Amino acid sequence: MTTTARPTSASDITVVIPTYQREASIARAVMSALGQAPVAPSVIVVDDGSTDGTAEILRGFGDRIRVLSKENAGVSLARNAGIELVNTPWVAFLDSDDAFHQGALAAACTSIGGPRDACLFSAKVLEGGVPTGEVMTKPTPEECYSVDSLLGPDESYALPAGVFPVEDVRAIDGFDARINGSEDYLFLLRLAVRGIQLRILREPFFDKEEGEGARLSVDEVKVLRNKLAALVVFRELEPAACRSHGAALRAREGRYLARIGRKIPAADPDRGGVPETSRLPGKLLLQAWRKRPLAVDVGLEGVLAVLAPKWFHRRRRKRAGRA
Repeated sequence: MTTTARPTSASDITVVIPTYQREASIARAVMSALGQAPVAPSVIVVDDGSTDGTAEILRGFGDRIRVLSKENAGVSLARNAGIELVNTPWVAFLDSDDAFHQGALAAACTSIGGPRDACLFSAKVLEGGVPTGEVMTKPTPEECYSVDSLLGPDESYALPAGVFPVEDVRAIDGFDARINGSEDYLFLLRLAVRGIQLRILREPFFDKEEGEGARLSVDEVKVLRNKLAALVVFRELEPAACRSHGAALRAREGRYLARIGRKIPAADPDRGGVPETSRLPGKLLLQAWRKRPLAVDVGLEGVLAVLAPKWFHRRRRKRAGRA
């Protein structure tokens, strides 16, 4: 599939919607894609092993959408399965609890200036279906994300809702399933390395559902580990870019390490002092950090807390008992 100079209408775009156990919201997401005017895009929904009423709701759309059902394997592999089925030159992504605003794809077609462009949508944030008044967008004035800005201090980005050249998405093998929660960030970084201009529409063109109370229940250490994992994988997949942007990459790793080091020692002692979080293999962490003075960036205790949290907190409790 050769990417056209620019999408002339939504007929040049396929919207991929991964879904899992979303019977309450999937119809709204699909209708927001099919309802784009003046021309509807193609829509592919990847049902990632739902056992609720999602499949029945999708059958109700008939031949207006294409549905791929597969065993549950996570959102990245679901998106990638949808990408394989795309037969238009442009692909858009929409989560199944989110919804496009009317005119979103038409605005993207206008924004995209050529085959090396992509368009990212800003989002109106909802919690439990209720608008919070917040708009998720890039707060700094640049029109496009670059590798430098993605590695900089600004961490605001609204993805995966956007429109991208499908050839370039396939060239980076879509979304990396080895990480969970920051696969969107890695996706952006790798497209930027390929020279894709990641243009940002400041007006919110989709609703982003954060989930009622979700922000209060987020395990921040887990989020930070996932972000760090994205940078570890980025080092593996894009070594040349890492060499040319080494200072910015190390600075961002340092910021994550410092925040992790501050958070873990204060973990709830009732849980043994160890947060409920997925562990990154120490080998991968060391791969990212071995060229840097860790104690300077985070403090030795912070490093030990990240690499060996159970040992670290047992040692702290023993020291506290002797005091």
